[in-house]
Amino acid sequence: MAGNFAGRRSMAGKRLEELIEGRLRPVSPTPPLLSSAGSSWSGFPLERNVSEDGRARSIIFPSTELIMVVGGSICVEYRALGAHKRFLAGPGSVTIWPAGHESRAASWTTQRGERATTEMLRVQLDMPTLERLAPEDEPIACRRLAQQPGIEDPALASLMRLMEADVAAGCPTGRLYGEALSLALAAHVAGRFSDEPVDTPPRDGLDRPVLKRVLDYIRANLGRDLTVAELAAVANMSPHHFSLRFKRSVGVAPHQWVTRARVREAQRLLRARSRYVVEVALSLGFASQSHFTDVFRRVTGTTPKRYQRER
Repeated sequence: MAGNFAGRRSMAGKRLEELIEGRLRPVSPTPPLLSSAGSSWSGFPLERNVSEDGRARSIIFPSTELIMVVGGSICVEYRALGAHKRFLAGPGSVTIWPAGHESRAASWTTQRGERATTEMLRVQLDMPTLERLAPEDEPIACRRLAQQPGIEDPALASLMRLMEADVAAGCPTGRLYGEALSLALAAHVAGRFSDEPVDTPPRDGLDRPVLKRVLDYIRANLGRDLTVAELAAVANMSPHHFSLRFKRSVGVAPHQWVTRARVREAQRLLRARSRYVVEVALSLGFASQSHFTDVFRRVTGTTPKRYQRER
């Protein structure tokens, strides 16, 4: 996946770009409807754009780019490796352009149907994020991908939608959730669309002393915005293998465990009646009291105020 990457600059804080007719340019000439740039999102950069008809003599993708049609449809024509290609991408479909792919004499025509606009959700699997979450010596970062035109993949589309929803909400769950979604997305793409055999993931969980060290670290830092890379460093392994082995050990992903640990600590503080609900929420790293209430209700079936009152 990473072997052909031409661009190695971090995408954080700037627009998604492609090499269009020899110049790095934003993927859309108009401002995005939604962008991870400037947000606290720490996963793969993403944008949601309105698509207009267009053409270009050459487009090179510096990073592997996933483009999902959110509304309407689009017809794409281009030349690659001397062959003329054409496909129609409908609502919910995803097109994968591998890093380094060049489309010549490219054109795209939107077909809105009953919609006023055709909208695209784009995610770029940029090298800085891959290097941080899945080092190059690991299979997830080294797969060479085959181009996929307008495919139907509900699991892939669902991951992209979850990423979009978290950015749109202001990343209230913190960096750990965005990194977990990005790791899952990269693993899915590498495992399903690579033109190379995929290695079998590790079957073992974390050693008991390592797991205890990680869980102790989580409990001691519940109020901080933890990351997968940070927890993996405690376990002295890569973020990708850490996430796989942590889930094998405890049955849930790291971000889910952290969320449940925060709720358990919140229950203890609420039973003590020594703090207001908003104080408990902020002390445990929740973005707001409303976000804390939503998460608490989802885990326990009741609200923090009702839980404190009844106990």
